[in-house]
Amino acid sequence: MDEATKLLISIGGLLLLGLLADTVGRETRVPRVTLLMLLGVAIGGSGFDLLPEAREDWFPVLADVALVMIGFLLGGQFTREELRQHGRAVLVIAIAEALGAAAVVTLGLLAVGVQTELALILGGIAAATAPAATAAVVQSSGASGDFPKTLLGVVALDDVLGLVFFSLLATVAAVVAGNGGQGELLIDAGQELGGGVLLGVGLGLPMAYLSGRIREGEPTREEALGIVLLLAGLANWLDVSALLAAVVLGVVVANFAKHHEF
Repeated sequence: MDEATKLLISIGGLLLLGLLADTVGRETRVPRVTLLMLLGVAIGGSGFDLLPEAREDWFPVLADVALVMIGFLLGGQFTREELRQHGRAVLVIAIAEALGAAAVVTLGLLAVGVQTELALILGGIAAATAPAATAAVVQSSGASGDFPKTLLGVVALDDVLGLVFFSLLATVAAVVAGNGGQGELLIDAGQELGGGVLLGVGLGLPMAYLSGRIREGEPTREEALGIVLLLAGLANWLDVSALLAAVVLGVVVANFAKHHEF
């Protein structure tokens, strides 16, 4: 069996397993994301290793696309109305959570004797959360109201803060390690983050105007998927933060597309 055939069978099987996990989750009230994680362990290298070797090539691409889609949807939570209602709470909680996680992990690792550079790097990683898992749990639970809206806003903003904190702590780690070119590290971090914002705005403004005009009321799946895939590709090509660009894209479309619902 050639690799293309294995790839098609694997993707089709994974999609059907995801549908099965969703059905089981509805019947048993077990979170769908938990079932998906268990399935991933079972069919992956740590379990029965059922996926073809080509997974090493296409898994990163699928992961990037999924993360960008989640970032786009989470960015859509930051409408003007939502910011007026929950903006202050989201900002305070996200900063406290990201800063607290980074501080606790960094100081905890230093207390047990871990090298300063490694402690700083791991502290920066700890500031980020898992947006896909959180969004999946909220969606599958069917929860509504202030709490889930605030939670989704916190998750979206927290990942942006996580990128900033990681960049800053990685630069500090380089300084502590005595590596040269610390200024270049800051410039690279600024370009990655600033480039992500500019890319999100650059694609978001035309999308906000053009999307939703083919079919009145809301953008078609083709429109949304096309712009998200384009953003993921451009982010990788330009070496900027795809997640930040996706969040900014969602914010721009949600606030400037007046002719359709996000």
